[in-house]
Amino acid sequence: MTGAHRVKLTIIGFGEAGQAIAEGLRAENVAVDVSCFDIKSSNPDAAANLATAAKRLGVQNAPTLDAALLRAEVVFSTVTAGSALDVAGAVAAIDRAKRPTLRAFFDMNSVAPSTKQAEAALLEAAGIAYVDTAVMAPIHTRLHRTPMLLAGPGASQWSGTLAAWGMDATPIKMACAHASRHSRRAGGKQRHDHQPRLFHPSHRQHRRLYR
Repeated sequence: MTGAHRVKLTIIGFGEAGQAIAEGLRAENVAVDVSCFDIKSSNPDAAANLATAAKRLGVQNAPTLDAALLRAEVVFSTVTAGSALDVAGAVAAIDRAKRPTLRAFFDMNSVAPSTKQAEAALLEAAGIAYVDTAVMAPIHTRLHRTPMLLAGPGASQWSGTLAAWGMDATPIKMACAHASRHSRRAGGKQRHDHQPRLFHPSHRQHRRLYR
């Protein structure tokens, strides 16, 4: 990997799913530098556990969302269903000067199609490619190699990046919000809802809660 460009990946939501992906990428030894941010870091006890997990996995644990996005090129959102739209809104609301290299946002959360569409509208308006990502099986078994479907305008473009990281991500020629529908028809389920629910803020509060 000498001389290869190391992509800067930020995982938002560093629970079971986020840690599983980070663990797999570390074992893959690919050209990606991983950082994370989790809203639970505002709780001292949870913050200590997050810091321990991040250190074990070689992940840079950012204290704020702004810090996590400062050098990020790609975001993986692995939060709870109730937080997904707020996270997308918080990312979109950050001034471009504070996230100058951010290009793509992979929404790996199991949420309603209308929520996916709302996320896409916010992020695309902010100049960030939204990639609807359906995780087709429990992620703890195969880690980052868990099969995924990608939908939306950026799916084909960004599937190559994930493939280079050893990920099993297949683009489908459908608009955003269709990847998760396709996974349900195929019998797959995204299993991120088991993470502890953190909060249920209104969308208008996203900047305050995530900064």
